[in-house]
Amino acid sequence: MKLNPEELSCVQDGWTSLLEFAYRKRAGNPNAELYDFGTDFREIYRTADYLYENRSVIDEYLDQEKVSDSTRIMLLRWQKYARAGLFIALGLDQGDAIWMSSDGLVWRVRALMDDWEYTFRGEKLPLMVKGAILPFRDTLIPDGLFTLTPMKDPKSRKSMVEILKAAKRDGTILTTIPWMETDQKPDQDQKSDQTQEETVTASTTEVRYRGGLKTMRKGRKKKPSGRR
Repeated sequence: MKLNPEELSCVQDGWTSLLEFAYRKRAGNPNAELYDFGTDFREIYRTADYLYENRSVIDEYLDQEKVSDSTRIMLLRWQKYARAGLFIALGLDQGDAIWMSSDGLVWRVRALMDDWEYTFRGEKLPLMVKGAILPFRDTLIPDGLFTLTPMKDPKSRKSMVEILKAAKRDGTILTTIPWMETDQKPDQDQKSDQTQEETVTASTTEVRYRGGLKTMRKGRKKKPSGRR
C-alpha cells in the first residue's frame, strides 16, 4: 500500500532537506541546490550514496537545522538502520513489494506515492534493485531513488519465486527492522553504523526509476521516464 498524504509529507520534509544538506557538503558549496532545474538527476543518486556512506552527515544536519522531535527520531533511525545496497524484488503482496537482501532476509516494503505496479512499469518480477530500505514508523519504505535491473536467467528467476512462496508460507517476511530500538528519545546520542552493502550479481540492462521524492518537493507528481 502507499503512504497516505500525512505520512508522505513527513517523509518528504525529512528526506529532501537532508539530501540538500548532504549535497552542499559533498559539493563543498553551502549555496549549492540539488533540486534546481538544471541538476543532472545522477547527482541525486550520487548524493544519496554519499549520505549512506557518510552517515555522520545526519548528525551535522541535526546540529545545524531546526527539526521537529518526530523528524529527529526518524532521521536518527535512518542513520542507524537504513539498509543500502542491492536487493531482489521478489514479488508483490497486498500492494507491498517484497524485497530480499543478500543475507537472505525478506522485507515488506510500502510504496511512496505510486503503486508498485506503476513504479515497476510492467517489468516482470523478480527484479534486481539497487536502492535502500528505510524504517518509517512501524513499516519500511524505499528512499525513492533506485535502479531496476531485469533478471534474465530462468533458473534464477524460478529460485526467487520459490523463496517468495516459502517466506509467505513460513511467515518470515519482515515488516520492520526487528533489532531496531523503539524507545529512542529526540536528544539521545546516536552513532552511525557502517553502510550495509549488499552484493549480488546483476545483468547489464538497467531500468532507472526516476520518480520518487524529487518531484514531491514541489508538490507535483510526474510520471517516471522511459527506459535508459
